[in-house]
Amino acid sequence: MIEQLTLWQKELYKIAVDLEKRYRQKRWTIRSEFSLEKQIFVGFYIVRKIIESKKCNKALNGMNYKIYTSPYLSKSGIMKNYNHPLNDYNLPNGKLEMISIKELCNQFIHSYHFISAVPFGREMIGIYFVSDKVKVEKIYYIQLIKIVEIFVSFYKD
Repeated sequence: MIEQLTLWQKELYKIAVDLEKRYRQKRWTIRSEFSLEKQIFVGFYIVRKIIESKKCNKALNGMNYKIYTSPYLSKSGIMKNYNHPLNDYNLPNGKLEMISIKELCNQFIHSYHFISAVPFGREMIGIYFVSDKVKVEKIYYIQLIKIVEIFVSFYKD
């Protein structure tokens, strides 16, 4: 359980502020990708911890988000392009799908794929991600600003 809820919330806010700066980041390295994944993992872990503590607003606890999903291409269930995992998914034929906040947290915490969308190697716009549990069904995409909004909403609660 969370005894010091405000400490967790302050940490979540710091992560949100750092993530917002990623929009303006011009240089992406292996180290910055690592740092990004770590921040988002920890952020969603904190959100899940707040939810499970039952100390957050019930409206937040029951939130659902529309995010983009793309179906898996292969019927065999075998990942073919581990070095380029987005090639295993039908990105142009994606659709919007509702996902609960708790499931969103779990998808990030148990992520099998975590791929930042940085067109032309500049200014990040979002993240493709999926847990090991559903990797042969679909992959999710969420805009970075939506993650920042989620983290800030759990900070303000």
